[in-house]
Amino acid sequence: MRSKPNSGRVARGLTLLELVAAIMIMSVISVSVFPVIASAADAYASATRTRKDTERIAFALERCIRLLREASGTDPVGALDIASASSSSVLFGDGRGLSLSGTDLLYLESGLPDAPLCRDVTLFEIEYLANDGATDTIGAPETSQRFNITLTAGGLTLTGSAFARARIGD
Repeated sequence: MRSKPNSGRVARGLTLLELVAAIMIMSVISVSVFPVIASAADAYASATRTRKDTERIAFALERCIRLLREASGTDPVGALDIASASSSSVLFGDGRGLSLSGTDLLYLESGLPDAPLCRDVTLFEIEYLANDGATDTIGAPETSQRFNITLTAGGLTLTGSAFARARIGD
């Protein structure tokens, strides 16, 4: 009797059919998981962009509030030294101020070039208020006690308020 070659050994390995089936299963799994991974990457990029825009706008708003809070007074004690004022700009007697020029919010200081605080600004508004918090004082800005600021850029809007230190106690 003749024996078959390798009759004592069991063949091990993948057949072509098993390999094709494994590739198909992996393809179905990766096609179903890819949208989840892609949407997570998009959400991360969007959150990062929003965080950077918020930090940029918050920095500009904080600088505006600081400038308005530190407004200097003039001789009638407590009156503010405001040279010119509008809803989108303010200029103090010492040459410091804020102005919206096109889409750039500028920090003004006499003797220095205008410094952009924030770019791509769609809205910058200063509201001048009396000590009651409701009466508009843009006609006589030196009597203002409170400033409300609204800043919109990159689709985000931040608001803040500043009380002029020269007027505190009036």
